Amino acid sequence: MTRYYTADDYRAMFKDQYVAYLWDSYRRLQKLIPSNVKTILSIGCGTGEIEEIMPYDFTLYDPYGPVVEYRRKPTGQYDYAIAHGCVLSAAKPDEKKDVVELGLSHAPTFLIHTGYKNLSHSDECMTYYEWNESVLLTNHNWKKVNKSYIEVYRDS
Repeated sequence: MTRYYTADDYRAMFKDQYVAYLWDSYRRLQKLIPSNVKTILSIGCGTGEIEEIMPYDFTLYDPYGPVVEYRRKPTGQYDYAIAHGCVLSAAKPDEKKDVVELGLSHAPTFLIHTGYKNLSHSDECMTYYEWNESVLLTNHNWKKVNKSYIEVYRDS
């Protein structure tokens, strides 16, 4: 299985629930993103369709995603960074720390979805690897936001 995936592969994961997934993600993120945030780095953005419907100035990055222009490494500083969906679970075990460092090198706070962290498996689109935030984030300040998200903070 290649690590690069197509937009059709991505949408096929959700079958006929893709539009519902987009709007559910929109509602969840709107509740979690602080009101003073204007600029956001989205790491692992996939097709970028969730970000398209949200009222923020996004920079999109997905090194294996279906949109070639989103594969360029980000530059600059943002108010906030997010890794929504199963981004951290899809990162290989030796890449997970790099994903966290990438987010924190561009924003003071990094919101990470913890989906599939306890379930290693593969689907038509990608492979997911188990992880534990207490181990991965040993050297970082972080907190659980709810059962599905954590926030990691840049050292000041």
